[in-house]
Amino acid sequence: MKGIVLAILLSLLVHVNCSITYANGSVNLLRNPGFEEIGTWKTFTADANDIVDSRNANQSHSGKYSAYARATTIGGDGYAFVYQNVSIPMVSSLEFSFWLYVRHPELPFQGYIKGFVTTSGGRYFDLGIWSDVPKPRPSEYILQTRLETYDTWFRVSVDLGRLWIDEASFPGDDTITTVSFGIYNGLVYALPKNLLYLEVFFDDVFLGSSTPREEPRFPWLVAISCLIGVTMIVTAVLARRRSLVRIPPTSHEGVTSRIPKRAIRTERLESVVYYRP
Repeated sequence: MKGIVLAILLSLLVHVNCSITYANGSVNLLRNPGFEEIGTWKTFTADANDIVDSRNANQSHSGKYSAYARATTIGGDGYAFVYQNVSIPMVSSLEFSFWLYVRHPELPFQGYIKGFVTTSGGRYFDLGIWSDVPKPRPSEYILQTRLETYDTWFRVSVDLGRLWIDEASFPGDDTITTVSFGIYNGLVYALPKNLLYLEVFFDDVFLGSSTPREEPRFPWLVAISCLIGVTMIVTAVLARRRSLVRIPPTSHEGVTSRIPKRAIRTERLESVVYYRP
């Protein structure tokens, strides 16, 4: 038994020494990220032909509600957004993510679907899907992602803080003041038929510290340590079993000598009666 315990402890010790463990308690800095409540998110549209609902029950990634945006080309370009005012200092560990559900349009859309942040310094970070990626302004960083699929939920995420500082080369002492999600549906005059409706749902939006997962420093060493641990455990178990095996009697006399003769005769009599044809 001591050998088994020792083998388990050694295996765990090697695994701990060969891996990096991080805390996994990220805090979402946005209020009402699942759009379950009323009054947290504000809305705006291009005109009355466009619709935005910050608490829509037609689709949801989790909970019962999501944010719904519908932009039309009736009467011109259309857009629809939800947004939230915040005050979040820009740090390198910030992660920005959201879940998307895009209804399959009748034509390829001309416009964008995105989430973006604005800062007190007048800078923008855009994350989303564009039909044609525009040239960013000097105070803007655009990150194009891929439209995974229609009519199902998929997640879009980015290490906002790292890209803000390392890629965009924006000042790290800025503060996020607004977080927005929405769509733009552009009127394309070259097409014989314009895309009348672009419909998108947003849910489970996130802005907070990114959480690294547990990663091994030396993956090969972890694998070897696991094999060694399993081998030691199996060896210890087999050794324990061998120590418990008793040597059987060398003849039937050693067994029958301890049984009363009456019992032996009775057994033989019953067996003869049972098997007689």
